Amino acid sequence: MMRNHNKIPIILCLIVLFSCTTSTKMWQADRMVGSGNYSEAIAMYTQIMRSNPDSEIARKAHFKAGKVYYKNLGETDTALRIFERIVKKYPKSTEASESLWILGMHYYNANEYKQARKKFIQLILDFPKSKKIKSARLQISACYEQLGEYQKAISSYIEFENFYPEDSKISETVLRKGNLYEELGQNDKAMQEYQRVVSEFPPFTREVEKAQQRLTALGVIPITEDKTENELRQVGPKTRSNARAELESWKPSPTFGYNPRELLMGRDGNALFGGIELEASLDSDGALLDDALYNMGLMYYMMEDYKRAGACLEKAIEIGIKEADAYLRLGVCYREVGALENAKQMFKKTAELDLDVLANVILDSENRAAKGDYEKAIHSLKLILGISAELDKRIHAVLNAIYQKQGSQN
Repeated sequence: MMRNHNKIPIILCLIVLFSCTTSTKMWQADRMVGSGNYSEAIAMYTQIMRSNPDSEIARKAHFKAGKVYYKNLGETDTALRIFERIVKKYPKSTEASESLWILGMHYYNANEYKQARKKFIQLILDFPKSKKIKSARLQISACYEQLGEYQKAISSYIEFENFYPEDSKISETVLRKGNLYEELGQNDKAMQEYQRVVSEFPPFTREVEKAQQRLTALGVIPITEDKTENELRQVGPKTRSNARAELESWKPSPTFGYNPRELLMGRDGNALFGGIELEASLDSDGALLDDALYNMGLMYYMMEDYKRAGACLEKAIEIGIKEADAYLRLGVCYREVGALENAKQMFKKTAELDLDVLANVILDSENRAAKGDYEKAIHSLKLILGISAELDKRIHAVLNAIYQKQGSQN
């Protein structure tokens, strides 16, 4: 027995020695990168990974090797495979979060905007407390812009503004909305956004100057008001006295089958979306609850997970969100799960709030038809037929065009 006890200190010494040796190798590899010896650094990182492949330091070495391949050696394909492997093998690690950001930015800069958007969405869903969350949201908006999906970009900017009403980037997002409304030919809405920039933000900034230029170009004299710094950008969402108790009372959606509380907070009750800001809000005025839930729904909506999206959007509307975009998206979720009467009611509500938003269903149907998905296009159009006499003319024109295309291919 004494012999076995004597072995314990030896084993501990070996573990400590291995740890020190590995840390020394990591330090040496980092120094090699700093001095430009990239191939030698890769070899050292590889040694660390092979010596104890499931350790934390091996994971860090793997990520650092990926960055060297990407930034220093220009071996992009190898680097991307490494980053994807890290995300898959270590899905909750810091390195996975950083890998998702690098992947998203790579695809964005490579003009692969759909791939980029997926990575940014995954980053937001998997790492709600990441410091990159705000930037990822803005990048999603930028992806929509580059894809020419201007209405979705506008909605995404609105979501950013709702969630971070005091952020320093708000003046830029409001200006971008104005630009996008101009692209859509909706100059009245563009002017409203430009006027907001001029009225709500400090003068002599780049955004205010650009907004004034656009208003002048549109034939409008900008209206300026003398305001103190404290009077600018005072925006406040709905508050609730006992947010956590309200949250606990939520039940699964009869239509979609998911409990929005579990989607937002997880089964253990810790916020999966909204992070520290939402947790703090729940313990105070609960003002972020409806926006956090709405944005969670939007993330699932972008992933075309209509059951989870629908559960979140349904509850978000119930507790406070009353925007046309919200009703439209919930209508789409109902449509996709076969709850057609519910879908029609949501589309009618959308039309009451903003007919231009409902018109997006027509645009989406035209896109579906252009890709040859005639049946879904027809189905979507018939669901909104009869809601608005103004839109019915456009719907009939699109339906006739689709029927003609079908006939020519038969």
